[in-house]
Amino acid sequence: MWRWDALPEGTLDRGLVDRLSVNVDRLGWEYLEPAPVTLSPEANQPPVWYEPPVPAGVQSRAPGAAIGCGLLVLFPGLLMLMIALSTQDGPAVAGALFMTGVGLVILVVPIVSARLSAAKIRSNYRQYREDLWRDYQRAHAHWQDRVNAHNASELMRWVSTMRWYPLVLRGRPSRIDVFGGTEDGWAALLATFGATLLKQGNAMMVLDFTEQQVAGGLAAVALRHDLPVTDLELPDQFADLDLIEGLGSEELAELLAEAVSTMRPAANGPDLRALDAELFVAVLDRLVERPTFARLAAGLKVLRRIYDGGPDGPLTAAEVGKLNAAVDVVVHTEQTRQELQFLSSVLDLVVRGDVTPAGGASLDSIRRERGVAVIGTASSHRRRKDLIDRLLFHRVLHDLRDTPRGRGSGVLVVAGADEVGVSALRELTRQAERTGVMLILMMHRLDEDLQQLLGSADSVSVVMRLGNGKEAAVAAEYIGREHKFTLSQLTYQVGKTITEGRAVSVGGSDSVSRQYGSSSSSSGGGSTSYSSGSSSSVTRTRTSTWQDTDSYSEADSTTNGQAASRVYEFSVEPTSIQALPVTSFIMVETARSGRRAVLGDCNPGIVLLDKVSQTPRLG
Repeated sequence: MWRWDALPEGTLDRGLVDRLSVNVDRLGWEYLEPAPVTLSPEANQPPVWYEPPVPAGVQSRAPGAAIGCGLLVLFPGLLMLMIALSTQDGPAVAGALFMTGVGLVILVVPIVSARLSAAKIRSNYRQYREDLWRDYQRAHAHWQDRVNAHNASELMRWVSTMRWYPLVLRGRPSRIDVFGGTEDGWAALLATFGATLLKQGNAMMVLDFTEQQVAGGLAAVALRHDLPVTDLELPDQFADLDLIEGLGSEELAELLAEAVSTMRPAANGPDLRALDAELFVAVLDRLVERPTFARLAAGLKVLRRIYDGGPDGPLTAAEVGKLNAAVDVVVHTEQTRQELQFLSSVLDLVVRGDVTPAGGASLDSIRRERGVAVIGTASSHRRRKDLIDRLLFHRVLHDLRDTPRGRGSGVLVVAGADEVGVSALRELTRQAERTGVMLILMMHRLDEDLQQLLGSADSVSVVMRLGNGKEAAVAAEYIGREHKFTLSQLTYQVGKTITEGRAVSVGGSDSVSRQYGSSSSSSGGGSTSYSSGSSSSVTRTRTSTWQDTDSYSEADSTTNGQAASRVYEFSVEPTSIQALPVTSFIMVETARSGRRAVLGDCNPGIVLLDKVSQTPRLG
């Protein structure tokens, strides 16, 4: 978290200020996680190698018919050759050799031819397979290149995608309400958003009731831009600020009566406020010289008959005489006496702090100046600080009432506005809208009274951390609900199936075959012979089969199931609002384009990070 008050004077980084100062109404930044890196759709689909089928004819097998024919010629030739050699019959030997040679040729030629054909087929097959393998390797390389290119592109996209986008208002609202948060978060929001307002030429006045210097960062930004900065802390510097300047008796009386009335419960407001105004007017009308808080408090004491200022007191003798003459007319009821006592004690809080104005600048002149004016209040006396807060607030409200319609300018920030009462805030809102002054209200709480401001017309609501559970629930309800699909049921089923079986089969066959044959032969020449024969056979076959089969199977099954239901729930849970980081917020804006609720962060240091976009996110 940036601690502006911890920065030595003049050390605020110029680059930080320049980047914060843009011409758009930027409240902060929204974080958008880029889509995760996805694998290539082809990652699980690599090319697959299929072994090509082996063609027929790879094995060197000669045709069976050729081999049989060769053997039929070769064996008789060999037999004849052996006989011819034994008889030494030359012509017979020659014929037998010829017959043997023919048989060898018939036997060897098909075998050699088959071997040569198989070798050629194998060579062609190897070439074909090598071509297919090269094609597969090229396809696999191309696939790998495509997958790597896709993955590299996805990684580059994820690395280079912007993470932070400016959260820019779609329109210029008349008011921004900040509910919850801490002073550190408010300081970050004022520095971030205020830098853009100063860049656009707006003068800014900050009423800081927090005692935490929430406008320190904003003032540092203004100084870096060479803009004037007015920084006053009351009551210590009350001499530099004149809250009474330019007010008539009735105006001052009404201002004091309004400031005092907000210190009471609402039920006692209207009647006592009118009485307070009458008492203040009764004193102011009898003061000859310029009124001050000390002189006004002394006048009230005169009406109570307890004034002992003497010749060196704040009142002149003539003024004391006029006031003494009016005692019986003004103080005529017990309620009046009690109210005089109350008002006197209240103004004594200011007088005892030695905060009587001594010609300081008027509040209106400070507010209309360029740059930043910061007026804070701080006191160890709680009632004194409370009164000064209300006097300062109602003086600003009075100046807005006196401003003609549409003639106001600049930005008014009230930090710790929940202390002055919701009725006073509503009136300030109305007057700021009438005059054209942009109003930023920062409130620690979101109680029942302040809920009336939530989401009012022409306003933007900014919800920061709210520790109270009820207030967080109210904020979550205002942010809205949406339809969601949530996991409503989980199922897990485990099953096992066992199957056993046995089969017995018996079979047999009985067959009979009969074969008949006859043959005859005759020969001529010097002698004649004739022979004949016949044959017959009977074959009987009987077979018997028996089969016994046992079967066993076992199957396991597992089923996982999920069921989602459509529900209407908070867009942001109350517990999430309670746990927001210091500078995080949820902005709810209603513009012409519709209503939107966006989670943002106003930490000024974000602008120095990497991957910070200069343009808002589309959509």
